Amino acid sequence: MKLAFLHYHLNRGGVTRVIEGHLRALQRAREKGFLAFCPNAKLPVLVLYGGRAEGWPWALGDSLPALAIHYKALSCLDYDSEQETLPTPELVTAAIEEALQEAGFLPEETILHVHNHSVGKNAALPEGIFRLAARGWRILLQIHDFVEDFRPANFRHLAAGVLRWGNNPSTWQGRLYPQAAHVHYAVLTHAAAAVLARSGVPAERIHYLPNPIAMVAHLPARAKARKKLQNSLGLTSDNSYWLYPVRAIRRKNVGEAVLLAALGGSKVRIGISLPATSPAETPAYRFWRRLAQDLCKNVYFELALQTQADFTTHLAAADRVLTTSLAEGFGLSFLEAWVCDRELVGRDLPEVVDDFRNLGVKLERLYRQLVVPASVVEIASLRSYLRNCYREVLDCYGVRAADSWWEQLDQKVAGKTLDFGDLDELDQARIINRVADDKAFRFQLLEENPWFEDWLKNPSDPELIAANKQHVLDNLGLEAVGRYLARIYEALLAITPREEPGPLEQFHQIAEQLLRPERFRLIRSGKLRV
Repeated sequence: MKLAFLHYHLNRGGVTRVIEGHLRALQRAREKGFLAFCPNAKLPVLVLYGGRAEGWPWALGDSLPALAIHYKALSCLDYDSEQETLPTPELVTAAIEEALQEAGFLPEETILHVHNHSVGKNAALPEGIFRLAARGWRILLQIHDFVEDFRPANFRHLAAGVLRWGNNPSTWQGRLYPQAAHVHYAVLTHAAAAVLARSGVPAERIHYLPNPIAMVAHLPARAKARKKLQNSLGLTSDNSYWLYPVRAIRRKNVGEAVLLAALGGSKVRIGISLPATSPAETPAYRFWRRLAQDLCKNVYFELALQTQADFTTHLAAADRVLTTSLAEGFGLSFLEAWVCDRELVGRDLPEVVDDFRNLGVKLERLYRQLVVPASVVEIASLRSYLRNCYREVLDCYGVRAADSWWEQLDQKVAGKTLDFGDLDELDQARIINRVADDKAFRFQLLEENPWFEDWLKNPSDPELIAANKQHVLDNLGLEAVGRYLARIYEALLAITPREEPGPLEQFHQIAEQLLRPERFRLIRSGKLRV
């Protein structure tokens, strides 16, 4: 067997870390003896990417002796936004096939493991992959993010490509998900697997493949780390440091982290590791950074970019790891905290977290809602804005909402209280300003959300942290994921490609499942009003 990974880039980030993790997991699988491919030789691996590779560990292969890793940059695989001339599907197909053949990778012995092909960053790639399937290549399509999951700009970009190339407007969405016995799908959660299954993808072609979790490098001593950050963060024995290790894009719900800092006051310090960098995301990020600097001096930004203390120092100094995110593909932060011997606190996301709970990980300090009084915002205006934003999203995808969907959407703003996560930045900022100015209002929010006082008063449980760490490593460590990969690749290798791929006929079911009103959040899909 020969294995080719394919992704837009190898820049530092989520999917790139997964590819690195898969390579390490394959090495572990060979060491443990349950990867039967090439038993007496190195496993040939080719990594195809668009050319950008900032932060990629080029010496990785030196520590993976069971793999023979080679790289090939193909500019046509990069994001369309990074290319001067947009590639066509014909160019993408030809470039990939040529690179494979030059490396000695033939269809009868090769598996293409393609990451996030349909997310809408490269309009030609999905059709290029469809054509490779038609040429008899075995393909594993790993979906990290559905383009139908409230990504209207990406969806419009894919649709525009269809018009450019003259593809059939009525079937192009189905061709995002080619159907053939030799094309399988890997998903990060059982919820995502159910979305594909309910849309008509045969169960035997859908594989649960969680992201690998590796042991972290040795952290500095806690006391030494806190002393190093004493001046920059004002850390003392009387306050608690919660680290939010994310890039601060909108769906990470940064305003909620700022609100928690305002509620905690001098008892809490909250650190956010990385800034938003894309033009679409930076306005909201700058807004929250300015507001936090003006109203609550206990939120710190861009910690991973500081020179006086690296990220591991912040992790060692942290009392807890925080998450306020509204949507995740896998939810790596829900797991990595425990591996770093830190308790996780924050917002619950059942779609991803239920998988971890089923593995035995106890996530006890997560909240489903951050309750705020509805009287603080203009409800009629909010309801109208909520409906208009939701309608725009549905229109983009061509989805018609049932009457019950509008009723469900209205329920978000029908009671005496609201979930802070259902608001956009404008209304979230109003509430944070009120907390800063009105002590009685702050106490009201603390009473409405009693879990927060628990966080402040009760320390982390070392036994719980140790038990969760073991559950994570046993079930999602490199060895476990190596087993997942071996089973998936073996299933694909057992199939002889004979049929022409066809489009997914019930493709509309994917959008109809993912765009339901209970999953809609203004911060994910609404226009920025600040």
